[in-house]
Amino acid sequence: MADLSSYEPGTFRRFNNRLVFLIGQSVSLGILLALLIVTASALFLTEFGSQALPYVYIAVAILGAIVFYGFAEIQRRWKLPALSILTLSLTALFFLLSWIGLTFTDATWISFLLMISFSLLIQMGFIILGGQAGRLFDVRQMKLLFPRVVAGFAIGFMVGGFMAAILAGFVGQIANLLLFGIVAALSMLGFLIVTDRRYHSELVQAGTKQSKTTSKPLWQLLAKRFVLVIVLYQMLSAMASQLLDFMMLDQAAARFTDSQSLATFMGNYRLALNLVDILFLSLFAGLLFVRFGLKFGLAANPVVDGIILILEIIVLFAFGASSGLFFWLVMSAFIVDITLTDGTTRGSINTAYQALPASDRVTVQTGVEGIGVPIAHGLIGILLLVFSAIDGLSIIHIIYFTLFITVLWAIFGFSTYRHYATSLMQAIRRRALDSAEISLDDSSSLGLVERLFESENLLEVRLALDMLEDAAVETLDNDLIKLVGNSSETIQAEVLSRIEKRKIQAALPGVRHCLVSAANPTSVASSLRA
Repeated sequence: MADLSSYEPGTFRRFNNRLVFLIGQSVSLGILLALLIVTASALFLTEFGSQALPYVYIAVAILGAIVFYGFAEIQRRWKLPALSILTLSLTALFFLLSWIGLTFTDATWISFLLMISFSLLIQMGFIILGGQAGRLFDVRQMKLLFPRVVAGFAIGFMVGGFMAAILAGFVGQIANLLLFGIVAALSMLGFLIVTDRRYHSELVQAGTKQSKTTSKPLWQLLAKRFVLVIVLYQMLSAMASQLLDFMMLDQAAARFTDSQSLATFMGNYRLALNLVDILFLSLFAGLLFVRFGLKFGLAANPVVDGIILILEIIVLFAFGASSGLFFWLVMSAFIVDITLTDGTTRGSINTAYQALPASDRVTVQTGVEGIGVPIAHGLIGILLLVFSAIDGLSIIHIIYFTLFITVLWAIFGFSTYRHYATSLMQAIRRRALDSAEISLDDSSSLGLVERLFESENLLEVRLALDMLEDAAVETLDNDLIKLVGNSSETIQAEVLSRIEKRKIQAALPGVRHCLVSAANPTSVASSLRA
């Protein structure tokens, strides 16, 4: 597959410098958000309890839609660096004002704002990181380098959890952790300013390649079944994750009743979560995705979540809700969900977007992540309020409902894969996608492109070969060896020409056979040259 060794000498140093600045930002963002969620959850759950969490989810849905719509509008008028610097400056100011309010007044409602801000800042942070990466790296570099930026965030989140667990016993009131959050925000701001000064001309550009086609409005794109399936899949994913998060916080609040012990536990818990996440991303995620492809990536998360939920139901009936085994199953379920979300679901959804024309991808992605996900959180908030208003309902009923959501999620996962395969093949045949825009890093996309080899149309076979060559796919030589025996003389001539160009010695027996069986002078000449 593509790597940095294919670039000019000295180019890696330039990529490495850019990568260091982005990783510095992502690590700072991870520390900031870890300190924020530990502080916010400890104060909020102690003061209001888990029964108030649905109101947070509803507020996230309302404010998220407003904030991200406004962010998108401002982004049309402001350059990315200026908008990012303003966002981080306001974040540091918000932390400072929150600390002042919690320290010198009885404004416990501030913990409510802190809980809301976590959901908004994590999305905003990745918009800032992704926007810079999209301008500093081309498509092939993004495939290799951006996962390292994401890994930096996970490492920062783990470090932040460790800091929170250690500092909780020394800083006095838990609100003082926000002071360390301010330092992390200023650290990210510093890396951002340095990045802007070093690469300002590239960061203020809208992109290296603009589509000539105007993007359709989201409501028109939703008329396409494939787009609608993606939106529903991502919303179900967000709903399941939110329910697992609620159950985790509910069980933690029930077991740890004071803010200091809860903050210590949450710090250690977040540390363990991110350690598992980093190990999975580093050792298994890429290998599994390449080996088993998009279908696995879309289905793994809901299927595994469903299995754990079934185990929770069994343990609940066998040992009761107060048992340690049930508690740790609930804790483990959220860790597994976050790990698979980062390791399989995110990459799968990003791969599914590539079956859309480039002009439509940003609109769909913005609609899904900036509006669809917050709305999903709001729906869960409303449903949890309905559950709490009905007498006799308990955590077992929430588990049943979450299991129902995961079943629907899995169904839409398989449906997304089917529509992806159909849409990608149609788009490729219509030449609606540039081969450079398509990632062939998983077996699903690679298999779909290689399916064009079955065609008797020279243009389709040539397109598939060009795509494999552009992506530097290692199997291209073997594919050419298999195609050298194609019955079509025009396709055979194309294959022989590429074998000649690539000097594939292993193709020599097939080339000799073509020479012996050649029926016209053109085929003889192509075989001789090869």
